[in-house]
Amino acid sequence: TAPPKDVSDTSPKPPSRLPSNLSCGSREADWNWCPGRLQIISQGDPQKRELAIICLRGKEQKVCRRSLFIFSLNSCFRRHVIELVNWFLFDKFILSLIIFNSLCLASYDYRSESDSGFNWISDNVFDPILTCFFTLE
Repeated sequence: TAPPKDVSDTSPKPPSRLPSNLSCGSREADWNWCPGRLQIISQGDPQKRELAIICLRGKEQKVCRRSLFIFSLNSCFRRHVIELVNWFLFDKFILSLIIFNSLCLASYDYRSESDSGFNWISDNVFDPILTCFFTLE
């Protein structure tokens, strides 16, 4: 059986990340709210073909209103992707993958069989991993 709950427990609860007027199960919740650093300054005017303006880490950027005709600017997924792509280590990570891929291609021995030594490691380990990262990029 479960131990009895102490009714007199007045320990402070951890603060919620949601604003006070939102709750996870509330139907009145503002579904445009998403935690993060991205702020929408202007939605843009589709009649004038204006781009939306966002502010991320103190820099204003122009972005399209819909990505892939699916993700609006209010989409939490799209906001997180924009934050990830604008992260200062993202470019360095992708560049290091390109350099590593170039080194793998340069060290590949095209005269020997593909199931021996480094060729096997390159074909069966590095290529699938690099392909996944480059596809996601």
